[in-house]
Amino acid sequence: MLANQLARRGIYAMIVDRHSGPAQQSRAMAVQARTLEIYSKMGIIDQALALGARGTAANMWASGQLTARIPIGDIGKSLSPFPFILMLGQDDNERIMGEKLRSQGVDVQWNTELIALEQQPDHVVVTLKQPNGSTRKLSTSWVAGCDGSHSCVREMSGITFPGAPYYGCVTSLVGH
Repeated sequence: MLANQLARRGIYAMIVDRHSGPAQQSRAMAVQARTLEIYSKMGIIDQALALGARGTAANMWASGQLTARIPIGDIGKSLSPFPFILMLGQDDNERIMGEKLRSQGVDVQWNTELIALEQQPDHVVVTLKQPNGSTRKLSTSWVAGCDGSHSCVREMSGITFPGAPYYGCVTSLVGH
C-alpha cells in the first residue's frame, strides 16, 4: 500500500521481500470501509468488490465452541460509500495491489532480503542479500518496515514491539 501511494505521487520505491512471491494463504480476511475508499481513489475498487463478499455477521468462538453471533449489517451507512466489511483475503489484496504497482512501473524484488541497515544523519545504508546469494549495498533517503510484528526493519532499528499474542477467542466473519 505504501509503495502504491508513493507511486501515485511520482515517488518510486524499491520493494524487497525475502519470500519467493506473494502470499498463497491469508492471515487477514476482511477489508474495512476506509480501505475500500482508498481502493476507490487508487482505481482498484472494482477488482476488490468482484473478488470479495460483504460480511454479514461475526461469529465468536472460544474453546472450539460458537459463543456468539453478531450481525454486522451496513455499518457506517451514512458515513461511507462502502458501508460494509468486505470479506477479501490478504492474498487477494496483495495480488490486486501488486498488479496496480506493476502498472505504475514498480516491481517487487522477490527472494531479496534486507540483512543490515545503518542509519546515517542524512541517509540510510542498506545491505541486501540478492537471489543469487551475493550482497549489495545501497544508499537511500528512507527505509520503511511494512512487514508486520516481526519486522526486520523494526528489529534492526532497535524498536521494540511490546505485548503478547492473544489466543482467548477467535472471530470469524461471515459473508454472503
